[in-house]
Amino acid sequence: MEVFVRPSREARWLARRIGWLIAPNDGKHRWYTRAVGFLVVAPFTQLTVTSFDLQLFLFQVFHRRIWARLGHAVFMPAVNFFVMVALAQLRPGAPPADHGWSGPSLNGATVYALFLLAWYLLVALEARLLLWWALTVPLTLALSLGADAYYCRFFVLDPAQHTFLAPTVAAANPFFWAYASAQMIMLSHVPEPLLPPRVTDAWRWTSVWDFVVGREETHRSLPRVAGRGLLLLVQVASGTLNEWWASARLMPYSLLLLMFRLGYQPERAARARSYADRAIASGNPAIDFVGIGGGAFLRPDDVG
Repeated sequence: MEVFVRPSREARWLARRIGWLIAPNDGKHRWYTRAVGFLVVAPFTQLTVTSFDLQLFLFQVFHRRIWARLGHAVFMPAVNFFVMVALAQLRPGAPPADHGWSGPSLNGATVYALFLLAWYLLVALEARLLLWWALTVPLTLALSLGADAYYCRFFVLDPAQHTFLAPTVAAANPFFWAYASAQMIMLSHVPEPLLPPRVTDAWRWTSVWDFVVGREETHRSLPRVAGRGLLLLVQVASGTLNEWWASARLMPYSLLLLMFRLGYQPERAARARSYADRAIASGNPAIDFVGIGGGAFLRPDDVG
């Protein structure tokens, strides 16, 4: 185990307050920590909202191939777009009387967009990357305006048939398309060479073949192969929900990596890339902190 960057204040707080659930001090798994790890995979990145170094490190480590990077760049904005469509039905005053967009207005989509921009500003200030934040502003506002226009085009006219979960005609339902977009993000991980700890082996990154079938010297029986295949199917559902949850937090990181490639903050870019490359070269990048260690727990006595 090797830590490259001191864990953030958020991570240290989580390790102290709910370490019993996500990082037991004795470093041993219980059934409930194993279940949480299997379903959530990396709780420290799912539960920290401003931990820039950890989010960027894991974004690079988890998305090594072009399909995963493209999937996240395209479909994370799509998830947020359809979440905004769903929220656009929350509007002051009377609902629109007919289809058609009349321009920007106050509604749930714009409030959500402003919330995201405040969140991204907090992260950018912490990381001292204000140009990054400035470029997220037009993207996020464009998503909210487009979402409002989409809602106004497809909302259900009959108030008796309009419900929160079915605010539009069925073919345009934002909850369906947000889930479908999150599933596309999850599926973009399929070409990745290894599955992370907790999804498969508790401690190490593992190939799908080794997890399901076993290594040459330890091939599993057919029932065990089937059981492990079913476990991966559970990941299709839980992974989709994880990606839905992650979309708001991680949407700007594809933009940042593009900016790095174009020459923005070259020293920061090189340092971040070196952390990811060094961890990947070890064969066992950490998933709870920036460093090497696979599924090793970030324990309170490790973080000070």
